[in-house]
Amino acid sequence: MFRRMKLVVSALVILLILGIGGELFHGMLASVIWHWRNGDSIAVAGIEVSVPKPWFVDQANNMVVELGRPHLPTLRGIPFESRITVSVSPKAVTDLQFWESQENALYAGTLMGRREIRTTAQDRIVCFEGKLVQQALKITNSNLITVNCQSNGRLNLSFTGTEKDLPEFYTIVERIRFGT
Repeated sequence: MFRRMKLVVSALVILLILGIGGELFHGMLASVIWHWRNGDSIAVAGIEVSVPKPWFVDQANNMVVELGRPHLPTLRGIPFESRITVSVSPKAVTDLQFWESQENALYAGTLMGRREIRTTAQDRIVCFEGKLVQQALKITNSNLITVNCQSNGRLNLSFTGTEKDLPEFYTIVERIRFGT
């Protein structure tokens, strides 16, 4: 009887540990499995997007791809993943300057920077980065960054994540290849 009870308690403790560990490492496991099945890139509407490890594709369809990057550290006690959304519009942007003026207004007071990336001689991507999440949620002392990017074509990208993931985001943007 005592031996059986000890076995049941031991099994419950093991299941609890595996459950907590599984939740903590779920994103990392998802990344390994995704890369094993798909390699290091994904195509969306004829545009090739690099997916470096430990990033992984969380959701995808013909026009939108969502990438996640798991983190063990938490944001205020909540498990957090940096996210990138890559979307392709049915129509090309006809006035990139108008889009830029709209982003300037959106980021008013939180704008940290503007970057322009050329992936080819004719393909240009403009990005605005700031602390929109903190402003919207009134969070202080947070290292969350929001970035919105638009190409002079159909491509739109957004990033919400930690400052330490920002260089990886821009590397992904620089590696985008049009017309695959």
